[in-house]
Amino acid sequence: MKQIKLFLIFIIVFTNSLTAEVNTFDINLSLSSDFKMSSNHLKLSEIDKLFSGIKLSENFKNNFINNLDNENKHNIDFKNCGGLSYQNSKYKISLSYTDRIYTSYNLKKDFFEFVFFGNSRSISDTLNLNNSYFSALKYQQIKLGFSHVFENYQIGYKIGYLIGNNLIISNIENATLYTSQNITNILMDYTASSTYSNEFSSSFFKRNGNGISVDLNFFKKTESKAYKIQILDFGYVKWLDNNNNYLDSNFVYSGIEITDDINISDTNFLSSTNLDKFNSESITYSFLPTQISFVIDSESKIQFIRSNKIGFNFLWYPTKFYEKISDIKFKDGMYKNGFAPQIYTESIIDLNYFLFSTILSYGGFSDNLNIGTKLTFGKSNNFCIGSYNLESLLQQSESNNVSIYLQLKLFM
Repeated sequence: MKQIKLFLIFIIVFTNSLTAEVNTFDINLSLSSDFKMSSNHLKLSEIDKLFSGIKLSENFKNNFINNLDNENKHNIDFKNCGGLSYQNSKYKISLSYTDRIYTSYNLKKDFFEFVFFGNSRSISDTLNLNNSYFSALKYQQIKLGFSHVFENYQIGYKIGYLIGNNLIISNIENATLYTSQNITNILMDYTASSTYSNEFSSSFFKRNGNGISVDLNFFKKTESKAYKIQILDFGYVKWLDNNNNYLDSNFVYSGIEITDDINISDTNFLSSTNLDKFNSESITYSFLPTQISFVIDSESKIQFIRSNKIGFNFLWYPTKFYEKISDIKFKDGMYKNGFAPQIYTESIIDLNYFLFSTILSYGGFSDNLNIGTKLTFGKSNNFCIGSYNLESLLQQSESNNVSIYLQLKLFM
């Protein structure tokens, strides 16, 4: 309830700020849908086979394992948004709604080896599963924003109310599995944690949690350049009645001793065990994937080219739900989420009847250079369609990355 009260107070304050007299203003209605799937290892054809339910052939599993990196990353981000904004010469006010599904993982090669073949191919060897995680998040977000407009720069901020639908987080911080030569001993040492929602639903406004988020942005314009800094979706959801598990354990499996034809002794089943387990239904806080970006937009002197952009994207997304904010958690959110710092360039070509953008990007969840484009039809009222991964049209089922972006803007 505290988040709802703060959100209502924020609306009242903004409403009272609308008393300034202005001569001109714009009202903008926008609708958008954005789907991105990025990976450094998983192909579309492999996804079809993995989730088809059919038995995987040995040839498929061997080829899959051989093509893996030490760290294997995958991400799906699907957002549907609708917004309304009002702007005059002094300020801009916006109200928006977003429905988002976000999933990601960063898994070791040995993890897939163990899933496909068990420990049969690691005799006298140690499987390393350290620093692996999987997360899935679904939520709705209602944002109210306000920007101060000055002559050459603009400062803005937004506050959002979050409705948490579903959450799954599994973390393997440290895990090793050793199998002896004659398979008489199996040694396992692991530290892991997980949390998940008690109720799962794909329906809108299924409230399994509440939260709050903040956006900050700064925009400055000079004669030939514009600079923009943004922090998007810094916030958290307070989940209700989650199942939380924390395991810190090591054990040695020494086999089963058969003393005669009918008597079996299991006294050596666990010859050494150390288990610390936390399992409870309690409140969980999870943070949103927070994007930090820097953009430089330069006017072009070349005919038909309106501007050239260069941008940098970073992602902060900690997956340790049981720790409070600290320098360790901050570093965990920056360096262990699988997202490499991303750099991109964009050139906007004005062809009178429509705008054509070419985009090159490197980084993120992919290890490849990505080629994208956007087409914008119309001037004031416009429709935009684009993709960050045109190469997927050529590679088709062999592609690791797929994306599509749609947006409709209406000005009044």
